[in-house]
Amino acid sequence: MWWSWWLICFAVMAGGCTAVTSGPARDYYVSLKGDDDGSADGSIARPLRSIARANKLTLHPGDRLLFEGGATFDGNLELNEHDAGTTDRPVYIGSYGTGVATIRAGEGTGICARNAAGIVVERLRVVGSGSNENLGSGIHFVNERGGHGGRLGFVRIKFVDVHGFGLEGIHVDALAQRGFDDVRIENCLAYDNARCGIYVAGPRDRAGNYPHANVYVGHCAAHDNPGDADASDENRTGSGIFLSGVDGGVIEYCEATGNGRLCRARRGGPMGIWASESNRVTIQSCRSVGNRTGGPHDGGGFGLDGGMTNSTLQYNYSADNDGSGYGLFEYFGAKPWHGNTVRYNVSDNDGRRNGYAGIHLWNGAGPGELRDAWVYHNSIRIAAAAAAAADSYVRPRALWVQSETADVRVMNNVFVTSPGLNVVEIAPDQRGIRLGGNCYWSGPNGLRIAWDGGQYVSLTRWRRASGQEPGTGIEASPLFAPGEKGIGGFRFLPASPLLNAAVSLPVDTGGRDIVGTTLPQGAGFDVGAWEMPAR
Repeated sequence: MWWSWWLICFAVMAGGCTAVTSGPARDYYVSLKGDDDGSADGSIARPLRSIARANKLTLHPGDRLLFEGGATFDGNLELNEHDAGTTDRPVYIGSYGTGVATIRAGEGTGICARNAAGIVVERLRVVGSGSNENLGSGIHFVNERGGHGGRLGFVRIKFVDVHGFGLEGIHVDALAQRGFDDVRIENCLAYDNARCGIYVAGPRDRAGNYPHANVYVGHCAAHDNPGDADASDENRTGSGIFLSGVDGGVIEYCEATGNGRLCRARRGGPMGIWASESNRVTIQSCRSVGNRTGGPHDGGGFGLDGGMTNSTLQYNYSADNDGSGYGLFEYFGAKPWHGNTVRYNVSDNDGRRNGYAGIHLWNGAGPGELRDAWVYHNSIRIAAAAAAAADSYVRPRALWVQSETADVRVMNNVFVTSPGLNVVEIAPDQRGIRLGGNCYWSGPNGLRIAWDGGQYVSLTRWRRASGQEPGTGIEASPLFAPGEKGIGGFRFLPASPLLNAAVSLPVDTGGRDIVGTTLPQGAGFDVGAWEMPAR
């Protein structure tokens, strides 16, 4: 569970103040035993008392503003360009003594750094008055400067518990075309925030500019961020972790659970962990489970949304989400979507609320706008939804290519559904789509494959009609290990027909499977996300 490793992280938080590498120029202490009158200078002997008094300080590179561990301070901490540090001598905001300090922000933003970087925020609880009452974000870094200079460099947010805010838990924002470079958000917990747990975003720019660069989000958990029921035009509300406007990003070892239940956006909806309008983003080794939507759209596990290029989803686990396990979407007005890869992931019972899919491709932007994708060595299992209607549109599928794409390759995947569901559904007007080496199974009584407006009940018949899977493809049970849960439920039994059965791919497959096993283990690669270790 997400909370088990968070307790380990929190024990680290409570252990003591992390030192800044270069050493501080000046330490300012804030304590409930301090004073805000002229006698207080912020020293350990004569500490300040309040956030309001701390806001009057001008912090210089290497300075540290330290709040008493275990104490709660009411107010809204504000930093500006005069409080900035440098990469070597950052300004540090954190706790001292035993335990972690709490900033109780009421209806406002807990910590706002405006036009400032070279800042570390670490070992704090930042608490709002609740997602229904608060009007701000927990931690907000914002660059408003537009064309005046480049990106602001060096932001660190670590070991922070942030919850109860009406906007974002953690928000790194660009209001014009320049945002932040070298951002690391690590070991943070974001929950009960209406709009999003962790959100890095900037203005859309079809010309190819990205506000942010080199963004890392690792070992974070975003859970129960419910969405804003009144924000009908805001489709991301209720997301867990979301990057947009980023050139070079990584999200890894993160969890998103139980988000999005109140989102009622008219178009689109939230996802657990996703990115849009970005380049060179990798989302890997993450877990997205039980995310929801309050309306008819999305609520999925992972996504590469509009304008994504040269990005990868790999080694992730998605399960029991309302929307698709892995959504590859292009919307009108976004940059062209191309050069993306989805490999060695698992989807278990996703997409069953509103008829989505384990892996789902949708292009709403026109011909050629969603192109050049590799989807390989994933394992997808979908059971029928209990309340599924008779209309096939609302039934889930393992793979759904809903609209026109170009040069999409779907190879060496396992697609398993309950009887009566479409294992694969592919709309007409595909350009250059290729399927090969996949396993298709929905029980011994035949498949359902929807292709180019027709319906086929066996791999053989579909192969003849479509020209897909020429001399490849397997219609058989993959023989997953019975009784195991999570990723382990996709391990093969020794008699599986998928061992060493994958077709050769002209790409670098990454060298490992979803659990880190080196590839290949036998005479060839196994089909799906799990490589059986050699015996």
